[in-house]
Amino acid sequence: KVGSIQSDGAAAIIMQQCADTLTLAVSDPTWERESQQISLKGYYQLLDEQPARLCSVRHERNQTLLSVQSKNRFGQTTTIKLVKIK
Repeated sequence: KVGSIQSDGAAAIIMQQCADTLTLAVSDPTWERESQQISLKGYYQLLDEQPARLCSVRHERNQTLLSVQSKNRFGQTTTIKLVKIK
């Protein structure tokens, strides 16, 4: 856990916030995980539909929960753009 972001295990995450837009670059440094669960404080929705096949979004208790697929990605980065909705 770092600041307003938390992962359920090993993850390499770069975060850039610009006004209400949040960009995340997420990868699995172990190359072993099926998926990564990431939680953010606040409510966000996907801004760009491109990563939709690799990332799902749900909301729970003032948090945005992301599930990012990492199976067979061999550490490749997934870039996710979100916009704050509440």
